[in-house]
Amino acid sequence: MDNNPSNGLHEQLELTIAKGLNLIGKLSPFSDVVGIKKLERKIQQEVKFLEKFRNKNDQSKKKTLKEEHVKCSNLYNLEAVIEALEKSSNPVSVLQTFTFKSEENSGQLEEISSNDRKLCIDIVSSGGSVWNKVIARNPKSLNLNAVGGQEFGKKSILQQVEDYVECACQNLYQFCPPTINVIFHHGVSSVVANLVTKRGATFDGDIINLSIELDSEESDDESDDLVQNMSNRLKINEAIVDNTTLNIDITAMIAYVSALTNGFSNYVFRDNVLTVQAARERKNPVKIRLDSIFKDKNLITCESAVKDFKSIVDTLGGDGEKQRAKDFLENKLHAIVPDKISERVEKLDSSDQIKGRSKAIFGTGDAMKILTVTANQGFVRAAQSQGIRLAVIIHESSCLTESKMSTATEITIENKNA
Repeated sequence: MDNNPSNGLHEQLELTIAKGLNLIGKLSPFSDVVGIKKLERKIQQEVKFLEKFRNKNDQSKKKTLKEEHVKCSNLYNLEAVIEALEKSSNPVSVLQTFTFKSEENSGQLEEISSNDRKLCIDIVSSGGSVWNKVIARNPKSLNLNAVGGQEFGKKSILQQVEDYVECACQNLYQFCPPTINVIFHHGVSSVVANLVTKRGATFDGDIINLSIELDSEESDDESDDLVQNMSNRLKINEAIVDNTTLNIDITAMIAYVSALTNGFSNYVFRDNVLTVQAARERKNPVKIRLDSIFKDKNLITCESAVKDFKSIVDTLGGDGEKQRAKDFLENKLHAIVPDKISERVEKLDSSDQIKGRSKAIFGTGDAMKILTVTANQGFVRAAQSQGIRLAVIIHESSCLTESKMSTATEITIENKNA
């Protein structure tokens, strides 16, 4: 029997490395989730660090394996994030950073050069409406942390929750603050769970009965004030959202009337972009998607969008596309509204992607608190890079193609699947 403690530690090392490699394999079903490569790199960095200690015969100080190298590996926290990711509904991103403005400097020993701060959300799920923070600490440690037992200069879990709620109020999803959900991987005491919910967050995790339940330092009056304060923060940002109406971008109108989406996708065009769109249309028809989005909704668009839509169709459209455009404007639209650009969209810096016409279209939807249906991902991403997250429904783009069909090659039944 081998009683050498070093051998046992190296066995733990190998198990931990194997854990990391296994975690990377678990990420493959989430390849479409934004930030998944970032999460994979974090795991790879941890594995690479541990692999430095594999050579037991190397006695250099830099490569001496210690117990804390294995026990304190960040792989355990990353494992908790991945397990939460596997259980989450419709995840859209991981390790996503959001910017928000603090009302005041907290006084903690943090390097904050301005009031702008950044928070990293472990998992954004439910399409974007839920922000999940994963906590892998043990319940006893959390209990102590929640009532002031954190390291000097560090924020407690409760202070962190307050920051997340405040950040959510400044980064709305479809005009409403995302829900903050704290996932306690190893469970949580009833005391901490109660304090978390008082701060406007929800939680997941088993309630653990501790032998010693620490009392909260908050008095009843302080607790009531806290609940009221958090409630007021949420109400300030609570938008009156019109879920019955959609704002239609030019790109959506063009896609709806295009010959490509109305039965004429069996072509190979001289322009490769159109050929690619045609192939995509044959597999995933855009108009079916748009009809599903438009169902039971009042469709509106702004004056700038209509003006440019008409100009584009008159210049590039074929007879069938012109007729469908006329029918769309007269029979499909509920109303054409004046341009009304919201303050935050108006402040966006102009660029190749952010131009006056698009600001008018997206700004009108933003001002009216309604979703904008669009294929203009360039504007949406450019706005997001400036800290503005727009409420949109994205669809695939389609160009007007009727006038290009005469020079295109029609795909016959025989070679349609070629």
